[in-house]
Amino acid sequence: ALHLKLVHPPRISADAVDTELGARQGCSIGGGFCGTADPGVNCCAGLFCSSSNRCQSCGISAGFCGAAGDNVPCCAGLFCSASERCSACIGKGGLCQLEVPCCSGLCPNGQTCE
Repeated sequence: ALHLKLVHPPRISADAVDTELGARQGCSIGGGFCGTADPGVNCCAGLFCSSSNRCQSCGISAGFCGAAGDNVPCCAGLFCSASERCSACIGKGGLCQLEVPCCSGLCPNGQTCE
């Protein structure tokens, strides 16, 4: 009879495991490269490829969103501005929105930020 010897795989860090998992799924995990930095690699489900060619779960401040950013949602506390960038407040001339404050704090006519 043949005796099979069990070989234990070397221990690797959690980061390496994540990267390995992503590679096995054929996608790039959060913080991983994508786009022009790693052609042909898509971000894993729930992530998008940011303008800096890294996979992220949401658009950070000044990051692209809307049509410009693969319809990426902005991170908590940010909204997608008319210029398709994630922002914490609306600039002068922008439409005042209930959940989003004007950067100046002024919305005199209830429609546009001053």
